[in-house]
Amino acid sequence: MPYWPRQAVTKNPTRMSKNKNNPVETKDETVRRFEQMLKDDVVLFFDLDAFEHIIDYYLLQNQTAKALKACEIALAQYPFSTQLLLNRARVYAQAGQFKKALAQADEAERYNSSDEELMLLKAYIHTALEQYRPALAYLKRALPLAEDKDEIYCRIAETYMRLEEPKRAAENFMEAIHLNPDNQDALLTLADILEELNESARGVEVLASFVQESPDSHWAWHNLGTFQNEIGQYDQAVEGLKRSISLKESCSPAWFNLGHAHMNRQEYGLAGDCYARTLELQGPYAELHCCIGAAYEKQGKFDLASKSYNAALKLDENYDDAYFGIGSCLNSLEKWYEALHYLRKATKLNPFEEGYWLALAEAEYETGNVVSALEAYKQAVDVNPENPDTWMDWSYILYEQGDFAQAADLIKSGIDDCPNNADLYYRLCAYLISDGKYKQAFSYLENALILDYEKHVVLYEFFTETDIQKALLKIINQYKQ
Repeated sequence: MPYWPRQAVTKNPTRMSKNKNNPVETKDETVRRFEQMLKDDVVLFFDLDAFEHIIDYYLLQNQTAKALKACEIALAQYPFSTQLLLNRARVYAQAGQFKKALAQADEAERYNSSDEELMLLKAYIHTALEQYRPALAYLKRALPLAEDKDEIYCRIAETYMRLEEPKRAAENFMEAIHLNPDNQDALLTLADILEELNESARGVEVLASFVQESPDSHWAWHNLGTFQNEIGQYDQAVEGLKRSISLKESCSPAWFNLGHAHMNRQEYGLAGDCYARTLELQGPYAELHCCIGAAYEKQGKFDLASKSYNAALKLDENYDDAYFGIGSCLNSLEKWYEALHYLRKATKLNPFEEGYWLALAEAEYETGNVVSALEAYKQAVDVNPENPDTWMDWSYILYEQGDFAQAADLIKSGIDDCPNNADLYYRLCAYLISDGKYKQAFSYLENALILDYEKHVVLYEFFTETDIQKALLKIINQYKQ
């Protein structure tokens, strides 16, 4: 869900007023009377509610100096008021003087240790001081006192996120959603966390339940479809994203992810149409042009694909995926020399993408740069050692050069990283036979047959000699059952 805009989950953390529906926005007679008192340098009596009203007004106007002055005068008249101590702590917090704010809040807590607003304020102050464990403790103390418990669960979840404990954060966001299914921001943030935890299946479960209760929520259908796409439920993803678009046709992220779902279903023309609609709604950006290029490339429309990739480079001259896209198109057209420039640029900009190195290795090999091709395969294996095809392609170059021993050593390294891959064992058997090491070869052949008997036919592509085929067949028939 990286394409969906996020909003803040919680409200003003320094204040959870019991009088939420009556914010102090304009200067009324009470505030004017207080300011006249300051101007005349006299002390007048105000009742406690009036002082709270004055302090709220100045905090709302971000006039912390006047708010603090009001607190001092009020405390002179009401020295045992817990609420005024709390108000002074709020003023210090809003002014960024968190240590002073904490001292005032501690003093207020000595008089009243079960006030929701005080617990929340102390949690906010500790968070500002990066003291997250104490902040959690106060939020949990506030929870049984709170009327809007879903907001508290959200604040607890956010604190766990700061502590880099995403699983606990997810648990608390789920509690918030259970209490308040209309808490859209909590659900969106939960979706992000589940994506980070690679728990897309859990995301599908949560969102599927949510859309049953809120079937008209376009963003919920969008996120559900996106998660379904990630776990391979492409048909359901298409339906969910179409539902999102039917509820809000101008939702560009839904069009974009619908394009991804069609790509996964190999419906490249439909994917291109979705990306084009995203372009109309959201305007151009490099990633989108690359997606359009990929849709054209999959259809074999390499000229149109290259134009899209070049359009991405005009927006971002260092966009590595665009360089790779152009190089890939040139490889498909067997324009190997031209491809080298783009593929080398792609690997330079992003050396951690396996596919870039594999495409470069192919172009280097086809242009006769065997040493460079071998180095590119090595880089690809460094990025992802668990791809058996890379080990086989890399070693086959050495096999073609007649270096059977080194080719076999490479495959052995591949087996270390992919111990259950039958193809690697068959390939190693072939290399060892070519090197005259029959005993070792037949030992590895037994492993290959145990892993996947049916694939033994690949050996006949390497050896046409009758004597070798008879020796292989003798061992193979032992595992026929």
